[in-house]
Amino acid sequence: MKITKIAVQKNDPERYNIFVGDKHGERFACGVDQELLLRHHLHKGMEVDEKQLEQLALEDDYEKAYKHALHYVNRRMRTEQEVRLELTNKEATMDHIERILEAMKERKYVNDHMYAKSYVNLELSTSSKGPGRLKQYLVDKGVERSIIEGALLSYTKEQQLDKAIAVINKKAKQYKKDSVQMKKKKLTDALLRLGFSYEMIQMALEHLPKADEEDALSLQAQQAAQKLQKKYSGQELSRRIVQKLVQKGFSYQAAIDYVNENFQEEEQ
Repeated sequence: MKITKIAVQKNDPERYNIFVGDKHGERFACGVDQELLLRHHLHKGMEVDEKQLEQLALEDDYEKAYKHALHYVNRRMRTEQEVRLELTNKEATMDHIERILEAMKERKYVNDHMYAKSYVNLELSTSSKGPGRLKQYLVDKGVERSIIEGALLSYTKEQQLDKAIAVINKKAKQYKKDSVQMKKKKLTDALLRLGFSYEMIQMALEHLPKADEEDALSLQAQQAAQKLQKKYSGQELSRRIVQKLVQKGFSYQAAIDYVNENFQEEEQ
């Protein structure tokens, strides 16, 4: 059979429709990229067979997948796993996916080492995340653990401590009404969520700004009394206030001393 017509596609001037004809008439054979057209010197009147057409279709599928992958990584850096998943979703064959990834890695379009280092450096300069959060993000992106560990070497212990202390200084103001024990618990939970190790958190908590425990105790006691005195009075009210204060993290002795001093007199 021969190629009877080569026409530019309406929606993409870089792609062409190939038509072939034989004794049974003319038919559409396949669409090809401009690069394939030139590579194979396709032209009207050229003799082709079914095997050649099948090969052209396969090569065209590869070119389309490769161009899509290029567009995908041009928008921002991607990991190998991200590119693989994107091409899988586009129904590229496994063979084409692996070929594309090898070509892109060779040209440095995809580089998990660079991705991990860039991500860690960006987070160090823009966020309060600890190494645990950074590590989990990279694991989710499919980066090998050895690469992750290498990238995290730039996140020094000193930097971790500085960031953890900065978080403490910021959040401690939100917890000024809490007991020191409750404040430490809330700060520990917050830092754990950010990805700091328990050991680093304990070091950072040593820099917790000193707060007036008595002021916090008084405030919590007054708030508890306002709610509880609607239902209780006398010894039962005092007992309930002490219970609330202990639940808030104040020591039992500090709570009972405060209640005895400030509420017993009112009852008399």
